[in-house]
Amino acid sequence: MTCCDPTYDLSIVIPVFNEQDALPGLFAALESQVGLSLEIIFSDGGSEDRSTALIDTYRLSSRHRVVLTRGERGRSCQLNRGGQLAHGTWMLFLHADSVWSQADLFFQAVQTLNDERQREDGPVAGHFSLRFSGEALRPRFYRYLSEKAALNLPGTIFGDQGMMLHRTTWHDLNGYDETLPVLEDVELVERLSRSGRMISLPGVLITSSRRYEEDGRLYRQFLNALLLVIFASGQRSLLPVAMGSYRSDHGIVRALIVLMQRLWQLPLSAWWCFWYCCGSAVVRYLWVVPFRVYWWRGGSPRLARKLVSRWNVTILTVLDRRLCHSAAAVTLIIVFYLTVLLSLPWCADSVFRRRLSSVKGEIDEFDV
Repeated sequence: MTCCDPTYDLSIVIPVFNEQDALPGLFAALESQVGLSLEIIFSDGGSEDRSTALIDTYRLSSRHRVVLTRGERGRSCQLNRGGQLAHGTWMLFLHADSVWSQADLFFQAVQTLNDERQREDGPVAGHFSLRFSGEALRPRFYRYLSEKAALNLPGTIFGDQGMMLHRTTWHDLNGYDETLPVLEDVELVERLSRSGRMISLPGVLITSSRRYEEDGRLYRQFLNALLLVIFASGQRSLLPVAMGSYRSDHGIVRALIVLMQRLWQLPLSAWWCFWYCCGSAVVRYLWVVPFRVYWWRGGSPRLARKLVSRWNVTILTVLDRRLCHSAAAVTLIIVFYLTVLLSLPWCADSVFRRRLSSVKGEIDEFDV
């Protein structure tokens, strides 16, 4: 950036891929913001719908500076591509399916971060509280997810909560890790937390619940947990294998089978190291169990948060030992291979039915 480049209070970087349905609501929410000079950077990853056309139209009518950049698809590289173009003092990385109702949401967030930055040394970043668009349909489930996201604990801070930080902090961190196909937001929080801290910002973002509704709530939660545990194990080269369940016709079953094959290729020491690190991650995330039980029994959110704090101070100090990590690893191994074993007949039947359907289609085409 040269001395002649304009500066803005806040640069908002939004990765886009086929988001034509979500963009109009996002545009309206962006135009409602007051109190700040905004630069809005859309980073498109090769959308095949009307997303870029909608952004071009919005750019002509918006009172903010709107930039559209195009390039390779991939959340982390799209975020970095947009971030490199930012001129704002503060940066906000935002999902395209986010909306909000507060006209001064970003103004209040920037004020909070400015105050925190002046109060303490070291980098500080923030994220918003979260609500889901499907809360009216399934209030208990989505409120549970919202309350869990508000805990501000490792493994609960994701990109759909927004990530706001100073531009110098983002450059010092060298942006997002482009080697990761997923959880680039968790990795950035992990790096930032080593030298700084994350805080909860005032205000609420509303994010789409489409993934939970389209994929199924249990399926999506299981997949998210699988990705988090693999990430925490340190074997992050295996993340693309699990990511295949986002796109594979066989979903999570196919991903687990491929993951099993990849694990068998590892030396025994590396194989055990993977499972031991997964067990360690499970022990650290065990607070989810009492939190969820307490929540589903009708406990108040305030008391649920206190329960998690007490768990991490008392119970976790007892469980965070090598023996418990090893026991969790053995349990994971048994559950994993039993799941794969029981899934093999279903997967084979699914493949057979797909091939049979393909043969029938060829016969029908030949008859015509």
